[in-house]
Amino acid sequence: MKNLEFVALDRVEPEALLSLMNQEPLRRHLVDHACFDSASIRGWVQEKLAVDVLPGCDLKSRNI
Repeated sequence: MKNLEFVALDRVEPEALLSLMNQEPLRRHLVDHACFDSASIRGWVQEKLAVDVLPGCDLKSRNI
């Protein structure tokens, strides 16, 4: 993989995240988080978008 494209989380269909977010290796990183379903993945995305607007939390503004 040579290039990565960062896409705003609100541009990704929540249903498309379900299989990724419920994979065991990623779930270990989430620590004690229940498996996602259609409703909870949408809530998780909204929580992440709320954090993104906090000062200093916007990855788009960083040179990474």
